[in-house]
Parts: sequence; C-alpha cells; structure tokens
Amino acid sequence: MTNPTDGLLSGQLNQAMETGRGELLTYSIPARSSRSIKLDGSSPGVDAGSIVLIPSDSTKTPAGVAIVRFTQGGVTVSETGVPGMAAGSGFRMFVENGRDVQSGIALVNVSDASTTVTLTLTTLDGMDTGLRSSLTLRQRGHVSFFLNQIPGFESLPASFQGVLRITSNAASVAAVGVRSRYNERGDFLVTAMPVADESAPPELELIFPHIVFGGGYTTEILIFNNSSSDSNKAMIRFRTQSGETVNPLLN
Repeated sequence: MTNPTDGLLSGQLNQAMETGRGELLTYSIPARSSRSIKLDGSSPGVDAGSIVLIPSDSTKTPAGVAIVRFTQGGVTVSETGVPGMAAGSGFRMFVENGRDVQSGIALVNVSDASTTVTLTLTTLDGMDTGLRSSLTLRQRGHVSFFLNQIPGFESLPASFQGVLRITSNAASVAAVGVRSRYNERGDFLVTAMPVADESAPPELELIFPHIVFGGGYTTEILIFNNSSSDSNKAMIRFRTQSGETVNPLLN
C-alpha cells in the first residue's frame, strides 16, 4: 500500500475468504511512504477471497496492489500483481477459452446487501453469443470462475475469443480478470487482467509504458470497445526508447 499524499493515511483492512474465514487488520502509512502486509499462506488447501481497504474518517484510500505468488516444491512458478479496484456497476474484459489459455474472473460485493450480477458474452466483432449468466452475490461475498466454469456457459466453444460484460443492480461490485496457461513443462502460469469500468470517462490517449520484443519475449496488445453504442477507431504508435516512431512489424 502506498500513500501518495502529504498526510498520514490510516484505516482498516478487511480480509474475507470464501471459506468464511475473515480478519480485520489496521494500517497506518506516513506521508509519501508505503507499507506491506504479508498474509499467511502455509495452509495446504487453496482459499480465495478479497480484501477491502476502509479508510478512517476524513482520510483518502491508499493506492495498492496485491502480489499473488504460486510456489510448488519450494520453487516459485508464477507471480502476478492484482491491482486495487474501485467498485462499480458495469465492466468489460477481453476473454479467451482455448487448449492452452484460459481466462477467469473474480467478483466481490463490497456492500452489506446482496446484489445480482449478470454476465454476458459477445464475440470480437460485437455479436451476442447468447451465453449469459445471472449470479447472486451475498453481502461481502466473493466468487471466482474460469470462463468455461461460469454457470450458463456450458456450450462455450472449445476455441473462443471475445468480450465479457459484467453488470450489477448496484454500484457495489469490484472485478478483476486473470489469464492463465500451462507452459511446455506443465507449470501453471497466471497473470492479472484489469477490467474496463464502463462509467470511466474515455481516454484521449492510452499509454503502455513498457513492451518487449525479442530474446524470448513477445508482446500481445489487446484492445476492445468499452461502449455499447459508439463505434471507435484508434491508431497505435510504437516508439523507441529515444522517442522515435517505429513499425515493429517491419523489423
């Protein structure tokens, strides 16, 4: 957690797991500094859940990221950062279902009342697949699914790419996506995929601060329209470290 302000930030950190286990911790972060909290991961069983930061009165919420690490046989196999997200009522994310790659979604209801969440799936060209699901999230409830595990998505094609839309009847749901795969050695790799908030104002320019090509690295850029009504066009510019425009497809 990072405090970007000139004053003290304090509050509570509410941890709630799907098994019902919960814990309430406190935090205090001096101006322009950061704090880290490591949660116990010694249990052999997998337990997923969520954390909600509750700032004290008259203070702001710190910026934060959760670093999720998967270790097997004493070796770190995969590690990813899950960004802190604000609650809302409508989100979209790129998803895919394939032999090697699988998308997932995690949802949490941050309110003290249950809420209904609807999931709908469209193709990359915006056509409705007819696949939809309706879930009831209890108060402070958390669920997570891989794309082909979502109730109502049983007829999902074995090879699919599209856009998943998440809507709720209250602006009390936070969401994050994941992209997982098994590598050639059978290791399970996973990375977090941020979702797009439909209520966020459109950006005139979007910047990817870091991309890598070569030496075993590849970069895949995923873009989609976050609006239900407007047709959008975009231009992608690639620049070198010195700021010169370059076309990587010609290299």
